[in-house]
Amino acid sequence: MRADVRRLLKQAPMRKSLAADLLAAGRFNDALCALSHVYELDGDLMRCRCCGAAIHVCHVGEPLRHGHTEAGDCPYKGDKNPWDILLGAAAGRRAQRGDEAAA
Repeated sequence: MRADVRRLLKQAPMRKSLAADLLAAGRFNDALCALSHVYELDGDLMRCRCCGAAIHVCHVGEPLRHGHTEAGDCPYKGDKNPWDILLGAAAGRRAQRGDEAAA
């Protein structure tokens, strides 16, 4: 098993919903950073770094079907769609910048 996958498996309890939680708290940049630790952007696909499952951008709002790792089911199974988090963080950050410019 690759070292980066072992690390993600070990950190899963802390990271599982971290990006979605940060997004809900309005911490948009932190949500993007948390998202990048678990998922990688591969053109128009977002891929789980742990199990390798990918979801195309056209499937925004749909659940990502995670696969299996050598240790069993992917611990990020049930996570919010990474495209939803990315788009929500981008829209929130843009609105935040608009509010700062108006002030």
